[in-house]
Amino acid sequence: KKKILKDGLGDLALHAGKVKSLIPLKLSRPSLDAVRDLLPKWRDPQTLQLLDILARPYHAFYDFGAEWSLGQLKKICEEENLPLPGPDDR
Repeated sequence: KKKILKDGLGDLALHAGKVKSLIPLKLSRPSLDAVRDLLPKWRDPQTLQLLDILARPYHAFYDFGAEWSLGQLKKICEEENLPLPGPDDR
């Protein structure tokens, strides 16, 4: 416990698969550049990496050629009452 409190946990391995839980946020089309500009200097160092991953096109998160994968995105869009984005939409 003392070591974690003193040194922190270190970097998390971030990739599109781990960021998929934020797809509802991405679908709301926030201005990621504005978010980046509003971040305080004391932000977590990986915050910028997270924003870079979120800025990728939807095909980085879902296989649009596989119904099982695209179905996950369709379900989120239906639940959020949002249109289905295209594979190259960001």
